[in-house]
Amino acid sequence: DFVETAGSITRINTSNDTVISTNEFPLGSHPGLMAHDNGAAYYVLSNKVYKLDDNDTTLPTASVLDLTAGYAYGLSVNNDKLYVTDASFTGQSELL
Repeated sequence: DFVETAGSITRINTSNDTVISTNEFPLGSHPGLMAHDNGAAYYVLSNKVYKLDDNDTTLPTASVLDLTAGYAYGLSVNNDKLYVTDASFTGQSELL
């Protein structure tokens, strides 16, 4: 049987391995492709990219990028520049 579980983002203090905070997604939401850069985590949810600053206590409601073409297959952030790639299994993939 399939059991639906809620996703979450948990911040951990790596000095003492304690949980700093946890942000839970609504049941049925399936975030993925997380990247972290300059004090913020970026993730994809429903073909939109969201930014969660390290000190945020709630999940963002507005996306920083809506992906209108393709399907997010790769995500990277470097020096505040966001890179998203799609997957094309019949042609060349693209940097969105």
